[in-house]
Amino acid sequence: GARPPVLGAPFACDLFALHAAGVPAVVFGPAGSNYHTPDEYVDLESMTTAAQALVRLVVDWCGVV
Repeated sequence: GARPPVLGAPFACDLFALHAAGVPAVVFGPAGSNYHTPDEYVDLESMTTAAQALVRLVVDWCGVV
């Protein structure tokens, strides 16, 4: 029920193409650090939270019960 923090990503991604076309988009995923480096890691608790959010999105979007 808590709102997630809104942060800037310190790396490039393919969303620039959508942004250039005027399509709203966000980068979404678990918390971690050292993105795209040999010592990158992901916080497992936030991985579970991200997975639950995606499941809820699919259920709400598709009307699955």
